[in-house]
Amino acid sequence: MNYYKELFTVLSASNIKYLIVGGVAVNLYGYTRFTGDIDILIALEKENLSNLDKVMKELGYVERLPVNILELADQNKLDKYIKEKGLMAYTYLSGKGLRLALDII
Repeated sequence: MNYYKELFTVLSASNIKYLIVGGVAVNLYGYTRFTGDIDILIALEKENLSNLDKVMKELGYVERLPVNILELADQNKLDKYIKEKGLMAYTYLSGKGLRLALDII
């Protein structure tokens, strides 16, 4: 099965609220553009973030940052990570040898 199709099918089946953006979105619209990762926007609600974390771990992904993704639901903590740490994306890395990255932006 196509890797992207598998990932997006699982995200949708898990009722995760997300939107595909970045290079993959451009490719899905039929334009050729190289991309080394998958970028998604996600609703920053605790339940949504928890579901995403569960799904990503079931798919063999690991977090790149030493931050619990549920902290992103707290606007004050999120603002602090952005301002003080320069957070631009929360990343999951694939452990499947493909070394694909899913960036939550």
